[in-house]
Amino acid sequence: MKIFNKFVLKGDKTMVKDPETGKLKARNGLEDVMEEIKTMQKLDSDRVVRLHEVIDTEDSDYLCMVIDFCGQG
Repeated sequence: MKIFNKFVLKGDKTMVKDPETGKLKARNGLEDVMEEIKTMQKLDSDRVVRLHEVIDTEDSDYLCMVIDFCGQG
């Protein structure tokens, strides 16, 4: 399980180029995690860590991603 503090992610800002306008815009870490979730939901391969569930409620400071366990083997 990956657990993220949404407050910390929102404060983690980077500048990225907007693909539509070409202008720089601020992007926060929470937006990056949400993009990661969208990508993982589309993938279906034995070679990729599988996303099973996302637990995110508005009244919680945390977002949880339930993923495959990848231990040493």
